[in-house]
Amino acid sequence: MKRLNLLIITATLGFGLVSCSSDSIRDSITEAVIESQTGEDVDVESDGDGNMLIKGENGEEININVDADGEGGSLSVKDENGEEVNFSTDTKIPDDFPSNIYVIDGERKGVVNMTTDEGKMVNFAISVDDDIASVSEKIKDEMNKNDWKASANMMGTGDDGGIQMYTNEKNQVQIIISKDGDKTVVAYSVTYITE
Repeated sequence: MKRLNLLIITATLGFGLVSCSSDSIRDSITEAVIESQTGEDVDVESDGDGNMLIKGENGEEININVDADGEGGSLSVKDENGEEVNFSTDTKIPDDFPSNIYVIDGERKGVVNMTTDEGKMVNFAISVDDDIASVSEKIKDEMNKNDWKASANMMGTGDDGGIQMYTNEKNQVQIIISKDGDKTVVAYSVTYITE
């Protein structure tokens, strides 16, 4: 994993350093930077529109996509075993996200998901105007209606926030509710089996 982290860092650095160069020069320089830092052969392909694919010699892949306006993008990393981690400024929850998980309405922040051969882990946060107590109660009621079993409910009083945890077969949901200024932030961490 240390090697993969170094590959990610040097790939991102290399991409940033040569983002104004022509595709072939950018790719060559990025390859040289990564290879000198990791000691491994890589192939780099970029299209000049903010997209770069870096392939390692053992099947690892790093895919970097930057939005045209430079305001967002995504990074996905796949290791030699096919396990994948995705980081994105996108706020869309994956299509296979369990529909029986109650997701509170509000302003959703970037979604991070990790995919393995056993399932997925998805993390995101939602900012709402309601107070912590009403948010906590609403989530508890809705999760119970959808046949989720509460495995922990450690909520404080007032604006203290806390954590709620639920299980359903092999799936797990952890919800942290906290205060951020005048907003309540609901952070979801969901682990579920994909079929």
